[in-house]
Amino acid sequence: MSSIKKIMIPLDGSPLSEMPLVPASKLAKAINALLILLRVQEPSALMDDEALKGQVSQLKGDAALKYLDEVAHKEMLSGVELESMVVNGQVAESIIDSAAENDVDLIVMSSHGRSGISRWVYGSVAEKVLRQAPCATIIQQSKADVPMFSNKRILVTLDGSALAERVLESVRDIAQATGSELILLRVTGMIQLAIDSVDPLVMKQDLDKLEERERIEAKEYLERVQHKLFASGLTVKVEVTSGHVAETILAYAEENDVDLIAMSSYGRSGVGRWFYGSVAEKVLRGAHSAMLIKRGKKN
Repeated sequence: MSSIKKIMIPLDGSPLSEMPLVPASKLAKAINALLILLRVQEPSALMDDEALKGQVSQLKGDAALKYLDEVAHKEMLSGVELESMVVNGQVAESIIDSAAENDVDLIVMSSHGRSGISRWVYGSVAEKVLRQAPCATIIQQSKADVPMFSNKRILVTLDGSALAERVLESVRDIAQATGSELILLRVTGMIQLAIDSVDPLVMKQDLDKLEERERIEAKEYLERVQHKLFASGLTVKVEVTSGHVAETILAYAEENDVDLIAMSSYGRSGVGRWFYGSVAEKVLRGAHSAMLIKRGKKN
């Protein structure tokens, strides 16, 4: 049984925000999940007349409900169990709160909304949702070359930590529902960086031995994860490569026509390494494919 029982799509009325409807509806049908259509009604401009303010709020609410009803009747959503919600408040906070209050398992949203990428990714909405969402979140890039799940390849980036593995349950269920292959990727090269920072004169043959050992251990680790996923009947392959983590992930995804890049927002060093700059944020901003991030919580 899938762990994904409720999927939420935040909508702002723009065609770009509706991009995730097709893949999310297909996923919901495959796993019999409830699809929640969410429209956030932001506070009206300051008005001294409370009666007028209430009337404006009511009109906006009615328009939001009408819009969601029109979306719900789209042919692509036929046969999907739907729920429409209009909530009042700031957009990012309302998405996060609504997901928590309704026990949502997956949020799927576009990288563009009404205000374009500057609002939806680089600031007040998508980035906040990714950092604080209580569940896995997929950002569908409007610049994607192909629709999500069309190539049926999901790239899962792992660094060997239990926190990074917390994304596996979500991607397992998505892969089963979409018939996608899982590619487990481990990027090595940290030994070179560590040695350079301490002693750049380490003998090359010693460095080669250490790097080879790192590659072997990385492959053995991925193969252990692979065998666990085989039990779910999935097609899983492992890849070990070296380089700078974010750039290597992006290059691999581009070269191998990956539909979805999945990772935890915590890695070996916690959120500082995986989100704020060095990995997840760079991948999010550079990827042409969709990205799934699951925020790991330290115990």
